This record gives sequence, structure tokens and C-alpha cells, in this order.
Amino acid sequence: MDLAKEISNVLKSDINNTDKKLTSVCNMLQDQLIIVDVEGTIQFINDRAKFYFPKLSIINKNLFDVMTLDFDNIKDLYISTKNKNKLHYYDVEIDGVKYKMDISISYIEFETAKNVYVLLIDNITERIDFENEIIESNEKFKIFSELTNDAMIIVQNNKIVANNNKFTFISEYSDINYQLFGNLFDDIPLSGRLFRYETILNTKNNRKINVSVNRENIIWNDIESQIYVIRDISIFKQTEKNLELRAERFSDLLNHSYIALCCFDSMLKITYANDVFLKDFDLTKYEVLNKSILDILPEKDKITFMENVLKISPTNTGYRSLHVCNDRYKDFVCFGKYSNNILDEYQCSIRDITNYYK
Repeated sequence: MDLAKEISNVLKSDINNTDKKLTSVCNMLQDQLIIVDVEGTIQFINDRAKFYFPKLSIINKNLFDVMTLDFDNIKDLYISTKNKNKLHYYDVEIDGVKYKMDISISYIEFETAKNVYVLLIDNITERIDFENEIIESNEKFKIFSELTNDAMIIVQNNKIVANNNKFTFISEYSDINYQLFGNLFDDIPLSGRLFRYETILNTKNNRKINVSVNRENIIWNDIESQIYVIRDISIFKQTEKNLELRAERFSDLLNHSYIALCCFDSMLKITYANDVFLKDFDLTKYEVLNKSILDILPEKDKITFMENVLKISPTNTGYRSLHVCNDRYKDFVCFGKYSNNILDEYQCSIRDITNYYK
């Protein structure tokens, strides 16, 4: 009898020591730990979990009486925790305070004791709010960027982290995220602000596209980033090249003409003269740009010429006059070139009609 009593006391002492050790270990956990029975009645709570219940004594109370959760019983909550996605969390309210919590539950069976659920709860309110802000920011960028005809990308540490469909289209990359941004271009500055920088974009299929690039520094998801707006200017470049070729051909045509041609502005200052004009009035191409159209006229004709030129308008576009310059009879025909009723320039052809006049 005494032996049985002594054994019982030893076992009781060992059990108490084990419980103390277990309690000590549970209080050392970084997570908040709660143990409840199969009915949801709280059996144990570690020190970190007590932080959420400073005014409550919750031992032997039902979990759903002290924590507001969208579940009727502990079993339903246990089943729910087995199905999680990336932003899975539970809206929890404790003593009037709302939290977003990650809840993990294990079900433990005993042969000689009541089965229990062990809950680890973690307050992830700040993390979920941050992740939701990222999702919202990404959605806003997606909506805004898809409304524009320009390609748009966001770069962090020279790596692409977001782009719109227009950039996917012109770059021919179906998945460009986290690729090195600078490698896509022949050359591009990677720091500071950038306004209309023209360069070559190298596509996935090795095509070269003329693009203009604007860049602005921004904060994206709390990280210093750069937003690039990229416009395909291939058509404009080709048009510009075609215009230059046409201008060269037109310039050659004018210079080989037998008629002197010039242009002058609203102040009557000469802005263009062909080779025939330079030869007829003995001027170089550098001298002529400092001249007024009046400088080539006889003194007696200057005021009349100026008055008649100034009468030219969108509805009265031309003026013709005869002048004797260097003993040669010159037929002046002047026109006004207008855009939206605003004068661009005066254009003048001067034909030597001395032989015809005599």
C-alpha cells in the first residue's frame, strides 16, 4: 500500500514537472498558442497569446465567446485552415479590436485524455494590408497603363517588375518580368530623369525599333523605382527620312531653276534663297541671311513694295511688281503662305525679263 502511494506521488511529481516544462516551452514560442478541447473550450494559453486578452480571464471559456470568427464551432474552423491561398487570413475581433490573423490548427488525439486542438495564431494585419496595397497599386497601374497607346514599364534595380500589354506587343516578349531592362536597348541612361530620349529597342525576334523614351523616378510598393513611357516612332522616323530626301530633291530642283527664288518673314528678313538668287544679286549664302528683301530693291521702290507686301492676306495672297535691279528688269511675284490664317512666310519668285521688256 505504501509502495503504491509512493509510486503515485512520484508519477504525480513527474507529471507536474512535465507540465511545467511544457508550459515553459510554450511560453518561449514566438507565436501565440491556444489549446482548446473538442468543444472549443480553452484549456491553455501561452504568455504571447495573453497579449490579446489583457482584461479577460479566458481559461474554461469557449473560444468563440472571446474571439469573433465566422464559424460556429472549432471543427469548422479546423477544416477551413486546411484550404489556404496566398492571401488567406481570418478577420478576428478580440475585445472590440479587429485583426487579420493567420490561424494554424492541429488536432491531437490521446488514449487516456481528452483530445484537443492546438491553435497557433499570428497577427498579420500589417502584412495583409501591405499585400493588398500592392495588389491595388498593380491593378491601378494595369488599368491606367492599358488606357494609353504608349508602352509602359516599371523598373527596380534595372529589372522589369511590371509592364502593360502595349510593351508586350512592341517588345514581342510574352513574359518580360525580372529581365534586365538595359539589355533591351542599344543604349539608354539608367539614372536620373529622362525626357524624350531616342534609341533602338531590340525585340525578342531581333527586330530593331526606333523608340522615344521618357522616364520618371517613383516609389512603387515602397521601393524606389523608375517608370518608363516608350513610344514606337518607327513610322515618324521613316516619314522624317522621306521628307529629308524630298527636301533634298526639291532643293536641287530649285537650285537648278533659271528663276531666282527666296522666302522672307513678316519682318521682311530673307530666310531662304536659291543659287540663282545669290548669283543675280551677287550674294553668298551666308550674306543673304542677314539681308532684308528691301535691300535688293531700288531705293525709290522700297516703300511701295513694303506697303503692297503687307497687304497680302489669306484672302489676297499675291502681289506682282516690276523693278529695275542692277540695270536689269525683274518681275517680282510674291505670295503669302498661311496655316490656319496665320502667316508662315512670304515666298517670292524673281524672273529676269530684260530681253522681253526691251
